[in-house]
Amino acid sequence: MNKITYQEAIKIISETDVWPRKAMFVGLITENMLPCYEFFYESESWGNPEILKEGVSLLYESVFVHPDKLKEDALICQQRLELVSPDLDDFAETASYGLDSCVAVDEALYFLITQSSSYLERVVNAVANTLDMFIQVKENMDSNDQNLQEKIDNDPFMINEINRQIALVLYIHENIGEQVTQSDFLNCKKVNSTFGAVIDFSLLPYS
Repeated sequence: MNKITYQEAIKIISETDVWPRKAMFVGLITENMLPCYEFFYESESWGNPEILKEGVSLLYESVFVHPDKLKEDALICQQRLELVSPDLDDFAETASYGLDSCVAVDEALYFLITQSSSYLERVVNAVANTLDMFIQVKENMDSNDQNLQEKIDNDPFMINEINRQIALVLYIHENIGEQVTQSDFLNCKKVNSTFGAVIDFSLLPYS
């Protein structure tokens, strides 16, 4: 497959009929959001990162088994997730990152339960929204700047994430089928890891 745009990549992964491809993609980009919750957890000493990790584990499990078998576990995980999702009124600025991570996991679990690609796209949007917030804060951007969106889109962190997701879609599309091997799974994770973390929290003024 030749080089594609970001919009084309999301359309390809969203419209594929091969469940393991979609589940692998959602699992990876959701797992990439976990450090956001850990950042909040370490700052406030509140919550439980293990519950979010359980959600990601269910997504990865669905790469190898039919998602219908995991619906009940996913529903239970959602209920537990609600209990550890921070209220923004109760904590400092880091709570936004904790909540965003919970939102991503929750949408990913809805994706697993419903098997609807609309939730795949919501997970993608959750990542983009978190990056948008991070970039504005680290660069101390003016929300009234007419060129704000252009500046956000051209930030190295946003460009890196777009390139990551395109690379993942291309690799998954070419290498993942209905029957996934452990080697396929690990190779996908390796492609993801080459792009590094979504966010560098050391660049924030309150880190």
